[in-house]
Amino acid sequence: MRTWFLDNAKNSILNAQAQTETMKLMHAALQDGDKKRFKDLQFQLIQFNALHAMETGTFDVFMEQLENTKQLSDANKELEDTLKK
Repeated sequence: MRTWFLDNAKNSILNAQAQTETMKLMHAALQDGDKKRFKDLQFQLIQFNALHAMETGTFDVFMEQLENTKQLSDANKELEDTLKK
């Protein structure tokens, strides 16, 4: 008899491994100065997170966190603009 929580645990591990590998590739792209590759990998990382959130029933939380990230970006831009003055 297969239990659902073991499947979820296995999927979580696979997701973490995929995210780790993607972040390594992102780091390499930054080191190489390849901004397009970095952005493509960044989008892929967001996709991995979204898929995992859908599989685990936490997509609403994921969307909230994504929205908060946008707000942080706006706040960082405002801070950078203030520091430049």
